[in-house]
Amino acid sequence: MKKTHLFKSILSVSAFLTLLLIFSSFTVASESLVIMTENYPPFNYQEDGNLKGASVEIVRAIIDEIQVSSEIKLFPWARAYQNIQQDNNQVLFSMARTPSREDMFKWVGPLIQYDIYLYKKKGSAFSIQSIEDAKELVVGVKKNTARHTFLKKNGFENIYIDYSSEKFPLPKMLVTGRIDLWPIGKMSASHIAKIADINMNDIEPTIKILSQELYIAFSKTTPKETINKWQNALNTMKSNGRYDSIMNRYLQ
Repeated sequence: MKKTHLFKSILSVSAFLTLLLIFSSFTVASESLVIMTENYPPFNYQEDGNLKGASVEIVRAIIDEIQVSSEIKLFPWARAYQNIQQDNNQVLFSMARTPSREDMFKWVGPLIQYDIYLYKKKGSAFSIQSIEDAKELVVGVKKNTARHTFLKKNGFENIYIDYSSEKFPLPKMLVTGRIDLWPIGKMSASHIAKIADINMNDIEPTIKILSQELYIAFSKTTPKETINKWQNALNTMKSNGRYDSIMNRYLQ
């Protein structure tokens, strides 16, 4: 009898350890995230082989706080946007949170709020006083961005869609006359123009077309516990001054 009880006890302990191992493996897997970003300065961009930007620093601080082992990887926007819709455990920032995207992802943020203007080449013969004026012109925009969605929703038909792998072709196309308008935020315009070797004195903003809040987006299947951990870490950064310190370095 004693041997039988001992054998049963060993089996019980073994079963418990097996379940614990399975549970631990599941937990680790649920926290194994693919964290993606794109070239969109000053929020997230690559310089001299290193990822930089206000959003990059904020996300890294969150990763450190909640002890996630994942690294941030740079992707073309179209590919990253496809990945997060199709696969589990995907994270993409900085993404504009819009009504059309609301139920497609889960969200942590906001990271940043900023306005989008239609830029034109300085000295252009046309004048933009309203969105209706802009519809008569060619607007260049990157595919599947919130700006692209806005243009389509508001009846723009003369849209040049940027599929290029080249870094920031749109400001070059603006100054050479291949497109008439470029929708971009003022904070980003100066950074992108510098990278594209475009003089900011050669372009100018016209009307504001929308305001955006940029967030960290997660695959729809991401557990609520993960979203809460990330959001709580961001909230802590905002309350202890670390968030403002990062933003002030990039967005002045």
